[in-house]
Formats: sequence, structure tokens, C-alpha cells
Amino acid sequence: MLDRHEVEKVYHRARLARDMQWWDELVACYHPDAILDLSWFKGTVADFAKASVGMATKMSSFHEVFPAVVELDGNRALSTNMVAIHLIAEIGGVEVDCVGYSFGRLRVERRIGAWLIAGSETIYIHDTMVPVVPGRLPELDLDRLKGYRPSYKFLSYMLEARGLQARHDRPGMDRPDIVRRALERDRAWLAGGDV
Repeated sequence: MLDRHEVEKVYHRARLARDMQWWDELVACYHPDAILDLSWFKGTVADFAKASVGMATKMSSFHEVFPAVVELDGNRALSTNMVAIHLIAEIGGVEVDCVGYSFGRLRVERRIGAWLIAGSETIYIHDTMVPVVPGRLPELDLDRLKGYRPSYKFLSYMLEARGLQARHDRPGMDRPDIVRRALERDRAWLAGGDV
């Protein structure tokens, strides 16, 4: 029970540190060799912290994190949380809140007695974009919007409108084949394999 609590705690610490822009605390939640694999970023936690500093100049963001399901196997754990990711910025002169619903998947590993994040990936479900001030609608390029994946089209639109590169190969409910491969890889890792 204590191990499950430690796994959940490190994830919540990491999300809070990211949202509060406590970059040193964020990095401390991860093993140095951890890889983060998101819609807009893939790389080490140190590089993620640097990229997040840049992202914070383009938009505000925060995460709503729901309770985790934790699977333990010795010194390894998989943690899955439902997450609502908020990106808030102007699109076409209108402030909008883009909300992406997803499953946060973490590989968490105990090394030298400490549970830290060894890797993370997001499985995208669905997203929305709403004006912060009701009744004010942003003008969207509908042809561009059609080019994005259904599971995270508004997140992609927002990221690219703010000068960030959206990746279009992420696991999402519109691509069960990619989700299946990600889940199989995570299960193999939990059983002692490599990523």
C-alpha cells in the first residue's frame, strides 16, 4: 500500500511542479534518463523543463488530475490517471480554453530506494475549445482543423497557432493500433523489459 502511495505522490508532485513552474522540483520527480513523449515534445526531463519555460511564454496551462490506477511489479509500477489538460491563450483575438481529455501513462521505478518517473506518455481521448468569455467565438481555419487527429485536434491547433510543433503520431482513441502497441510496450516494461 505504501508503494502505491509513493507512486501516486510522485505523479501529483510532478504535475503540480509543472503547473506552478517549479522547474527544479519537476526535474527531481524523474530519473535523469526518463523520456517524456507528448503531443508537442519528446525528450529528457531536463529538456522538457526548458521547453516548458518557452511554452509558458506562449500560453498558460494546467492539469486536472484524477485518481490513479497503479499496477506494481517489484521495483516497477505503471500508473494511469485520467487527466484534463487546459491550454489557455488567444486564437484569432479571442481568449479560449482548450481542454484535452487523456490518460496519463507513467512508468515509475524505484531505484536506490526512491520511486521516480522513468517515462511518461499520454493517450489522447477527446478535446474541446471554448471561449473564456461566453458568446465570443474565435475564427478557426476549418480546413487546417480537419487535418488534425480527432483525439487531439484542438490541442494541435492551439499548439501550432502559438508557434509550437504538434506531433501527430501519438496514441489516441482514434488510433487503437497505436494505443495497443503503447500498452503492450508498457506491460513488457513492467515485467522487466526495456522500453
